[in-house]
Amino acid sequence: MSQVRSLEDLAELGRKVCAVEPVLLEGKYSFTKDREVYLRATFVRRLDLEVRMQAWVASRVSADMLLSRLSHRCRLGERVQWPQHFPVQIVDSDYNVALLNNVFLYFPFGAGLRSEEEQYIFGFELVAVSIRIFNEVHIPALEIIGSKNAKALVEERLSKRLEEVVCLYSLLHEMCHRVGVWRVIPSKDKSLCISGKNLAIVGELWADLQLVENAKEFPELMLFIFLNRIFWYARKGYSVNVQHGDLNSDNDAWGGVYLWVRLRDAGALSINQVTGKLDFELDAMADVFSACYWELEELGASCLAAGAEGDALVNQWKLSVLSGALEQQVLPFELQGIYALCRGVPESFH
Repeated sequence: MSQVRSLEDLAELGRKVCAVEPVLLEGKYSFTKDREVYLRATFVRRLDLEVRMQAWVASRVSADMLLSRLSHRCRLGERVQWPQHFPVQIVDSDYNVALLNNVFLYFPFGAGLRSEEEQYIFGFELVAVSIRIFNEVHIPALEIIGSKNAKALVEERLSKRLEEVVCLYSLLHEMCHRVGVWRVIPSKDKSLCISGKNLAIVGELWADLQLVENAKEFPELMLFIFLNRIFWYARKGYSVNVQHGDLNSDNDAWGGVYLWVRLRDAGALSINQVTGKLDFELDAMADVFSACYWELEELGASCLAAGAEGDALVNQWKLSVLSGALEQQVLPFELQGIYALCRGVPESFH
């Protein structure tokens, strides 16, 4: 199989991945950040990584407990299951920039198809991309602006088990897209009257915040989210536009800046006035992540109650978080300064 043209083709692709067979994809596919790009690549499921990740989870909490926590948060009483989301390795490919900058390929969307049936909903997690972002973006950025404590914390918590963190994060993130008022898989909450753009912003934030709220045994996930949001997504476009970056066009960028504002306002992030170095503490960050989770929970309840006015509530909320008019919001001045120091660190890969 190379080109997935139908749901039947997609079901066959899913069967092969479940059977740990190499799969060749050739043709036009869509990633979240790059649409309809020509792709020729062979993917192999990383079963070894799944086993290591499962052992890591079992060392701290039962997998059933994680499922139970999320299931209790489902509005319609449905039971959450582990998603069909597979860590993969690219063993052969033609050069394509999309494979360097996207961390997953999600079906049926990736093949240009639509379905809410579970057999057609699965994803490939491009683990090597996240590893490269960590090594070539996060670590160099922290070397420039991070305190000794911040660098030591990242080294201790992430460097030794980074693949397991990426794998667990990707699974829980997909699960959390299925739960609560801001869910988007297999479909959005039909009673929520929100524009696609606003749902993309809040839905991504919601998945990450709900993940942290329900997997507190794994503070590594929160630290991973923080680094990705601040140094990868929110920095996008800064070299072209230092005031806005991609803040007004990319949902993940907006979410990253939101986290910066909330963490900074609560004192969970500090900048040394003498050295200019950024410092953070996990316990303080965890309190802020939890507060943000409940903030979005309350926003969702308000939007449901507001009916057709729900989108206006989200817009008001966005204006309360960042300065500037809608579609013209501005990166916080401190963050602009940090990004200026990181100009030599890649914003994307080519």
